[in-house]
Amino acid sequence: MNAHLIVRKDSYQDSVLLMRISRELKSTKGVADAVVAMGTPVNRELLKSAGYAGPALDDAGPNDLIIAVRSDDPDARAIEEAVNGLLSARRASAGAELGAPTLAAAIHAHPRTNVVLISV
Repeated sequence: MNAHLIVRKDSYQDSVLLMRISRELKSTKGVADAVVAMGTPVNRELLKSAGYAGPALDDAGPNDLIIAVRSDDPDARAIEEAVNGLLSARRASAGAELGAPTLAAAIHAHPRTNVVLISV
């Protein structure tokens, strides 16, 4: 089993999105474990306790994206490409679900909506 740890500096992503991507990666053939998370102190400690280690993990900051995967694939680039694809697909589907570029447009399109979640 190959352990891969990739850190992307200043690449903030929504944590709910990252949990979904982690789950999808874990269900991929040949992947034993996958965690895609931001480099918060808590997440770094969880990754260390799961057996991931190295200077890249130690140096990761809260705005850095961490991709940690154990898989049969010795090539970390394939893992990173898979994450890129999942991030792109999720962003595209989120944009399609929203369908409104502004708050005013969303209110006009969905006048009966009374709850909105805005993640910044």
